[in-house]
This record gives sequence, structure tokens and C-alpha cells, in this order.
Amino acid sequence: MVPSVDDILPLCADLPLDRFAPGETLMTEGTKSGTIFVLESGTVGIEVGGVLVKRISDPGAFLGEISALLGTVHSARVYAIDEVSARSMPAREAVDNPVLLLGMARLLAARLQSMTGYLTDLRHQYADSETHLGLMSEVLSELSSVHPSWATLGSNRPDVPDY
Repeated sequence: MVPSVDDILPLCADLPLDRFAPGETLMTEGTKSGTIFVLESGTVGIEVGGVLVKRISDPGAFLGEISALLGTVHSARVYAIDEVSARSMPAREAVDNPVLLLGMARLLAARLQSMTGYLTDLRHQYADSETHLGLMSEVLSELSSVHPSWATLGSNRPDVPDY
């Protein structure tokens, strides 16, 4: 069975349901929680370095999956913007469940496909530019093909925070 987003919530129905009030933190940037959440309802904010970078309100969305899969700390703070209900599971449980793991892989693949389309647009738009925008598409293209065995997350510049 290849899970779609619609299949994820029913697969998680037996997991504990956690509720978060507006402003309450689900995950703290720079820490390991060992937990993956599956959003059931509400809206969460994804905040990096104190800046809101994304809102997520899609039921069935995974939160904390990247940290769990890579074994790294959370790269962002995730907090409730309004009343949030989310199913929680230990990261190991999700990684050991082939159906949930496939659901995460599909979500991550969809994000990568979207990002690749954006990179292609950038390359076409700025291919002949001699400004930093011309270089940006090359840098992003290289990052998208980084081999995981030697990849290091974040920036090496001391004046730029790790993302």
C-alpha cells in the first residue's frame, strides 16, 4: 500500500493525541525531542532564529520528521498558532513503521520535486545574469545534489546562523 496524505491520519488513530494552546511550543529549535507529530487540526508556525518562515495547517502533515530521519536536532521551533491537535509518536516507532516511513518519504519527495521546479525556474530566469542571482541558482542546484555521507547541515560562516 502506498499511503497518500489522506491515509496518514487513519494510520495514526491509535497514537496519543496531544493538544496545544496558541503560543505553546511543540518542538524547540536546537534540541532533540525524539518525537514526530502528525498534525490533526489547527495551524503551527515554523520559526527559525525567531523568524516565522512557514505556517502549516494541513491535516496529516508530519512535524519533526527531518530531525528524526537525520538524527539531528530540530532546525526550527514549531509552535501552535491557534488550538492544535497532533498525534505523537517516538521517532523510532515511525522509522520502524514502513507505511508511515513511506508516507514521510512521499512528503519529502514532493517537497524536493517542488524545490527542483523552483530551481529550474531560477536557472532559466538568471542563467545569463552576472549578479549574485546568477550564482544563487548554481549554489542551490549543488545543494540539492549533496551526497548525505559528507553533507553537513547549516552554514559554515560564523556570521550566519545554521538553518
